[in-house]
Amino acid sequence: FTGGGARNRFYEWLQRRSFRRMDAVVAVSEALRRELEAGGVPAAHVHLVRNAWSPPADLLVRAAARAALGLPAGATDQQPLVGWVGRMTEEKAPDVALRAFLDLAGRVGPSAPHLVLVGDGRMRAALAAEAAASGAGDRVHFPGVVPDAGRLLKAFDVLILSSWTEGTPMVLLEAMAAEVPVVTTAVGGIPDVVSDAEAHLVPAGDVSGLARALEDVMTNGAAAAERAAAARRRLERDLSVEDFAHRYGEIYRACLMARR
Repeated sequence: FTGGGARNRFYEWLQRRSFRRMDAVVAVSEALRRELEAGGVPAAHVHLVRNAWSPPADLLVRAAARAALGLPAGATDQQPLVGWVGRMTEEKAPDVALRAFLDLAGRVGPSAPHLVLVGDGRMRAALAAEAAASGAGDRVHFPGVVPDAGRLLKAFDVLILSSWTEGTPMVLLEAMAAEVPVVTTAVGGIPDVVSDAEAHLVPAGDVSGLARALEDVMTNGAAAAERAAAARRRLERDLSVEDFAHRYGEIYRACLMARR
């Protein structure tokens, strides 16, 4: 459900039609629940169950996480790191994240942080070319696909999510768990998971707004840490695996009872 080209929109149309015949359909965000109902899925069959979080067994500390990313030595010491994690495709908007970082670099000058874009996809070559052409290419890093990237989030001083569309992204939950400050676009299910008390929420595509939010995190460390701690508390309160499993159990039981 990411929009995009004609093929993907056709697949989404087919999915909505098939969902109308399902006994139950789970939406991971309130926005997606409304979209499914507007697409003809009976409201009584749509259940809202947001993605849940389970603590990783081996979340790496800052130094170890930076070393595991394989960054150049100059980006692994005390340099601030902005992290982005995801598929390098249009709906995830890594280009918006890059431009926000370049805007940030122009604001703070020589002390500008480094940007780490973790992942791969069809936009990677164009992103690397844009970074090189900007003159800040030595501060933009592409470690590629990193297995279990959620273990490494403490490497970052701030995580940026720049997507045009989302459900409930797991990397957001992982950043909340690691108490990494978050700057994110307010799309899909993200505002259901974090408010302004737990993260910086910016309209999709607002490059300057994202850059200002990144700068605020960099210059107001105490406030950023307070938001990150509040995000961790909200995660533990509202998005536990136990509640997630219980909700799915209820849905399965209701389907079985209806069939009987």
